[in-house]
Amino acid sequence: MRQSRKRRPVLEGLETRELLSTVSVHGLAQVHPLTVSQITQGTFSGNYKAVAPFPDAGSTYTFTGSGHVQNLGAVSLKGTAIQPGFVATAISTGTLKLSNSHGTVVLNLKAKPTAGFAPLPTQYHYTVANGTGSYHHLNGAGTLTLSLTPGVSSDPLTQTGSFKMSLKKA
Repeated sequence: MRQSRKRRPVLEGLETRELLSTVSVHGLAQVHPLTVSQITQGTFSGNYKAVAPFPDAGSTYTFTGSGHVQNLGAVSLKGTAIQPGFVATAISTGTLKLSNSHGTVVLNLKAKPTAGFAPLPTQYHYTVANGTGSYHHLNGAGTLTLSLTPGVSSDPLTQTGSFKMSLKKA
């Protein structure tokens, strides 16, 4: 006669076992940081508004638009630039914020010294100030070229129009 053995269920830990029917997401969750070579060029267009709060103060230009940056793709653009006012010489500065669904990049702008009340410079040196999302490791610098096409404004202290910008890596 055959003797039957009774087996009791045993609880085993799974921590040490590798499941062969699953996909590991360890490598997929990593975001590879961007390098300076990934912002090689970009072009933008949109509208601007320049406001001079006082007749002897420089104007603050506000830019809103969109464009494309190589290896970042389509981005929206918001930013400001300040035109020197009643001074002998000054440096025009500004910031641009480029955003898309992957993150945001902030660029600091700095032009060469110009005379007070000179037109807004057409060329700036830009540096990457910071980034968020996939762009949090992004850094770099280069040249920004700006072209303004003035529109018609009834207010003497406000100017509106369209702009075109281009970025080029240093």
